[in-house]
Amino acid sequence: MRFEGMSTVGPWGHSVKKAIIGEGVLNIDNCAFWECVDLESVQLPSTLKSIGDKAFQYCTSLKEITIPASVEEMDHPFISCESLQGFHVAADNPNYCDVNGVLMSKDQTKLYFYPLGRPDTSYTVPSTVQSIEYCSFSDSQMLKTVTIPGTVKKIDINAFMYSKQLQQVSLSTGLERIGTFAFAFCPELKTMTIPGSVEFDYEDWHDQNYCGGSMFYECESLESVVFQEGVTSIPSAFYGAEKLKTVSIPSTVESMSTDFFLVWQAGGNIGR
Repeated sequence: MRFEGMSTVGPWGHSVKKAIIGEGVLNIDNCAFWECVDLESVQLPSTLKSIGDKAFQYCTSLKEITIPASVEEMDHPFISCESLQGFHVAADNPNYCDVNGVLMSKDQTKLYFYPLGRPDTSYTVPSTVQSIEYCSFSDSQMLKTVTIPGTVKKIDINAFMYSKQLQQVSLSTGLERIGTFAFAFCPELKTMTIPGSVEFDYEDWHDQNYCGGSMFYECESLESVVFQEGVTSIPSAFYGAEKLKTVSIPSTVESMSTDFFLVWQAGGNIGR
């Protein structure tokens, strides 16, 4: 299917398999190819400036995509593209780059998207990265372990949500913020250690993105969580984690969410 003679490509039908977006197109609109489950390839023009929110979300057959040098802005367009093997970014794009197929900011401080269909079972975040962005690993298919270095200050909202085989995420001292639902619906996640450098502000968490609220929501295999010395507050993080048995709370904790004990459906142990 060719898209030519227009400045913006808007929402399209679900049956398209190949999209060739002609020269002159400046923008791909929000949800333009949303849930085009048969879409296998996309050719983007050298005139393209922006790719909108959820533009290719749920394009489950899309395996690779090349980002032209002209692209200035992308608003989470590749969420839940579960067959993606890698991103390719033109070397002269001043805003984005790919590092071994992972989409990042040009200075490599922000990790935007990990290719969800890659067969690797482990991944170590590069030490240049300071922020793991919104939904960057959400719906990963094969990853079992992820190692995050101390250079990372923020794990954004929904970052690892729905990661089907994720068992372990190693966090390092230096991490400061964890977004709501960051590890929600990870059915194989069993343990987690939260560094003492992480700050939670759980009051009225519906209005706050980095309070840690529901970060382990419906993690049905989660058995133990350790909050290291330095953590001063415990968020409402565990609803639906029915196998959770042990939570270790440090002496530095001053306050806990009023919803904290909702997780104790099967009985558990709190240690200080």
